[in-house]
Amino acid sequence: MRLSIDDNKIFAYRVAGIARHGNKILLHKSVLGHNNWALPGGACAFGQSSTDTLIRELNEELGAAVEIGSLQFIVENFFDWEGKRAHELGLYYEFSFIDNSTKFYEQPDFTGLEEFDEIYGKHALLFKWIELEDLYSYNLKPSFLKKLLFEKNLYPKHIIHYDKDLEDT
Repeated sequence: MRLSIDDNKIFAYRVAGIARHGNKILLHKSVLGHNNWALPGGACAFGQSSTDTLIRELNEELGAAVEIGSLQFIVENFFDWEGKRAHELGLYYEFSFIDNSTKFYEQPDFTGLEEFDEIYGKHALLFKWIELEDLYSYNLKPSFLKKLLFEKNLYPKHIIHYDKDLEDT
């Protein structure tokens, strides 16, 4: 859910998942021409827990049954989004595909569907398994993930992240 505070500001509460397969991480992006890759997930609905949000998002986008693992990151993310200042609170969990969803591990990339997007409506998403060593060649947002996805955390990390272009403002 995005809450627009005024015409130039956005607040979002997002839940994302970290799926690992060998030495690969699952990323996704919109096929609408955006260059940004992200971890799969989406906006938390009012009254819905963060883990239920991640289960719902992955089911909506992929029709996938998933098991949610441990919380890895609690992120306060400040960035520019389409000309607006954005403040996102993000919870990042490990997850894995279960039951008949193992087909997702066998494909290097596959498509899903973003059923609701406040800006673009319904549109396709591209999901792709990326080798950890190749993360730095992708425009992954938030950018700190390029480093931290190499680690497996025993406890959640709290991160406050400012995009470089906002540090000077």
